[in-house]
Amino acid sequence: MNYKSILACAFAGMALTACNSDENSMQPTESGETVHMTVTVSRETIQSTRTEFEENAEGGLNCVWSGNDKLYVTDDKGFNKGVLTVAELKDNGANAVFEGNISGIVGNKATLNYYYLGTASESLVVDDTKVYTADYSVQDGKFESLPQKDILSATAEVIISNGKSYVADMTLARRISFARFNLKFAEDMNVNPNFKVTISGKGLNNVAKIDTKDCSATYNAGEVVMENVSATEDIYMVLLPNTLESGFDLKFVVEDGENTYEGICPVGKKITQAKYYRKSLDGGKFGGLEVPMSYANEYTLRYHANFDGADPAYIDDVKHQAAPVEFVYKTYEETGLPVRDGYEFNGWAGSEDAESGDEPGATLTMYEFMNNKVNDVYAIWNKIFNYSVEFDITGADAGQNAPETLTYSGTETEHNFTLPNQTINRDGFEFKGWSETPNASDNAITGSIIVKSDKPQITLYPVWVLKKSVIEVPGAGGDEL
Repeated sequence: MNYKSILACAFAGMALTACNSDENSMQPTESGETVHMTVTVSRETIQSTRTEFEENAEGGLNCVWSGNDKLYVTDDKGFNKGVLTVAELKDNGANAVFEGNISGIVGNKATLNYYYLGTASESLVVDDTKVYTADYSVQDGKFESLPQKDILSATAEVIISNGKSYVADMTLARRISFARFNLKFAEDMNVNPNFKVTISGKGLNNVAKIDTKDCSATYNAGEVVMENVSATEDIYMVLLPNTLESGFDLKFVVEDGENTYEGICPVGKKITQAKYYRKSLDGGKFGGLEVPMSYANEYTLRYHANFDGADPAYIDDVKHQAAPVEFVYKTYEETGLPVRDGYEFNGWAGSEDAESGDEPGATLTMYEFMNNKVNDVYAIWNKIFNYSVEFDITGADAGQNAPETLTYSGTETEHNFTLPNQTINRDGFEFKGWSETPNASDNAITGSIIVKSDKPQITLYPVWVLKKSVIEVPGAGGDEL
């Protein structure tokens, strides 16, 4: 089969090298003897490392050979020497005898590296002179096939005699290490499903996948991002040996669209080969290293009722997100704050003495550079005034109805009422308008009247003026001139 891949790969202690070639192009180089090699190899100790991402039913690890496995052989400088295939399986696959030719051997001794790359042979990258094992540190930013890959290696000195070489009881150890984590959230943290996890830390190389879900990961040096994650337990990571002399902290950040959480897991020791970082549980079981998660950020919009006697006096709207954080002003009813009788709500303002404020639905944005992560806003109140104009038509002719009472309820400190266009009749009198004084005969009010807060209720009375009678006087008579 032909596999083609472009990977960044490295031996431990070597710089990353990008390669592009086909498996069939792998040809032994250098002059020297071609030797038929036989090597008996076992897998790593079953309890020390992890072969697959899932333990078997007994809680152990499935570390066995198959008949299709291959060993890739290089010298200590990484130059390809040959490929060995399985000739015999032993002990139910725990051991295997590999055979094949190695080339370019000078002398009767050679120090060789042996690599097993699992079932995904595309993880092998070669060119005309060297073979490299993929360390998964830069691999198109994807990890979909990582569960199928199993990187094991060993180095051994072999003795060559009569064109043959034998190595017995070699044990291949994993070049990478695994870690398993469980994110622990407090009971009041309701993480929305399908969140994003970002893992970062000095010395971090990469990550495998989360739980058993199909959550692919993308990553750059020192940071891994996994999208659409639904489980917070069993986060499996692949860790590569690094040059750090001591442990380091891994930082976990979870974003669920509404809130951001973060947690730190200290890695106490430097990352070496063939380790499985996990937590021992009772009964011989294992679990992930626990990572306590807390809110990463806390921005608060504090709504104040802003009047004496309010209980509670304020209520907080809290968001746990990275800045900038947007708050949409609530209606006063939505806050659940106590009602202020006799007043009308007039928006939210940054000062308790403001005359007006922003309407509900407006947006307030809080930024990281702000010194205070609590923003106080105050309800602005306008006093409600109730005005009325009543009509008293005592003395009017029978059968007449007084005009309906005029009313107003609102925040105006005075209100202009339009008076009804209605004549109130009284026998022998002429209706001139209205007056606040009973039995008034002059200064009638017509058209409208302004009512002010110092006298919110008034009563108006008709103003009648006595009708004048015209008396005709007959002529006195006399002689014509």
